[in-house]
Parts: sequence; C-alpha cells; structure tokens
Amino acid sequence: MYKSTKQTGMIAIGLLLLIGLLVNSCQTKVESKPWEGRWTVSKIISPEGDELAHSGLYHYYSDGKFASQLVGPDRAAVKSDPVTLEELTAAMADYRAGFGTYSVDEQAGILTYSYEANLRTHRQEDEPTPVPFEITPDGMVFTWDNGYRLFFVR
Repeated sequence: MYKSTKQTGMIAIGLLLLIGLLVNSCQTKVESKPWEGRWTVSKIISPEGDELAHSGLYHYYSDGKFASQLVGPDRAAVKSDPVTLEELTAAMADYRAGFGTYSVDEQAGILTYSYEANLRTHRQEDEPTPVPFEITPDGMVFTWDNGYRLFFVR
C-alpha cells in the first residue's frame, strides 16, 4: 500500500512537471520595444535653451497606439460651476492631449504620429507628424520640428 501511494504521488508530480514544461514552451514571449510603455515628461527645453516646467505623460502601446497629455505650470484653474467660456478657454490654453497611432523607423530614429484626435490646433488629425527620437541611458528624448526638446523617464 505504501509503495502504491508513493508511486501515485511520483506520477502526479511527474505529470505536473511535464504539464508545466509544455505550458511554458507553448507561451510566446513577446519582446517589447524600447519606446513602448509609459513615459513621464521630466523636462522640456525651448529652442532658446530655457527649461520649461511642464508636466506630462505619454504612453506607447505595443499595438501601435499612443496617448499623450502635456500641461503647463500656469494652467488656469476652473472655479465656476457651470464653467464659463472664458475659464474653459484659459484652462485649455496650456493643455495638450491626443491619441492615435504611431510607427517607428528605428534606423532613422523617427517616431511618426498619426493623431485620431487632439487638442493641438496646429496639428490636423491624420496629418503624419514625424519626430526624431533617441533612447538614452536616462530615458528618451524627442526633438520637435519647432526646436523644443522633450525629455522622458520611465
């Protein structure tokens, strides 16, 4: 009786190990690209070299979609309820947000946005926006066509 229980236990352990090995070998391991994931804006440098105190969050998904938000330090507070047009206009003047799809040319170091919707009035939806980027030991850096440089950390 003791041998039978011991043998049954050994067989069960062996089957569990075999199942674990099979499940592990069947899983596809997807390597994420260095730009994928959540990025926090750590600083922005103007074309004149001034550091701007904006804050922001960008997220690049593995399926080629992105979402971004950027807000300036002097964003006006909304105080009335209901909100007045003047308050809304002042609050939105220093706020940028958008989402859509992106593609990356790794060789050229270019990330190209295609906005589906955004609050940047000078960018049109479906207008591809190429941005030179670089992955650094400290994070990621964008250089926009207007000369501004955005620095990101994880």
